[in-house]
Amino acid sequence: MDIIYVCRGKVFHGEEGYPRVVKCASAFADMIGISRPSVIKTHSKGKPYFSDSTIEFSISHSDVLWVCVYSEAPCGLDVQLKKEINYRRIGERIFSDREMRYLEMAGGGGVGSLKDAFYRLWTRTEAFAKCTGDGIFGERPELADEDGRLLDIVEWKGNKYYFSDVDIDEGFNCALCQKGSRREFEISFEIREDL
Repeated sequence: MDIIYVCRGKVFHGEEGYPRVVKCASAFADMIGISRPSVIKTHSKGKPYFSDSTIEFSISHSDVLWVCVYSEAPCGLDVQLKKEINYRRIGERIFSDREMRYLEMAGGGGVGSLKDAFYRLWTRTEAFAKCTGDGIFGERPELADEDGRLLDIVEWKGNKYYFSDVDIDEGFNCALCQKGSRREFEISFEIREDL
């Protein structure tokens, strides 16, 4: 089972947040019965990893929320505050024609539904990029089919990736990407700000 820790309050960026990552990873390690990790390094494209553990993790933060998923398999997580932006202009720079069709179809119901569709697709795109470590502008599969429907499973370079929407807070969108299999996940909201 994967675990998503959620902290509302002070958000730490980069290495400043690593003590919180290690503390939560220690709780996850205790839960699955392995030794606690302590050393975080980064791959060449910036993806953090434990050099002394097989635990996989992915961090995201937006506004006052900090979230981190821990797993025994590759995973990616993204959270975004749903604020007003130019969804179409940004989408045209990032998304494929199929993905833009998804936005157009979902956005036909008005600005609210376009906003929800944009953030649902955006967080899945970011979660996939974090799962693979290739970044948002790296190669990736299309996350919508030819009819403009959002996909919950994609195949990419011989592997399957599974997407789940994670209900954390009404004003935010959060997505989880799991490589290899769809695993159950649990959300822990009991993380204190001082971690």
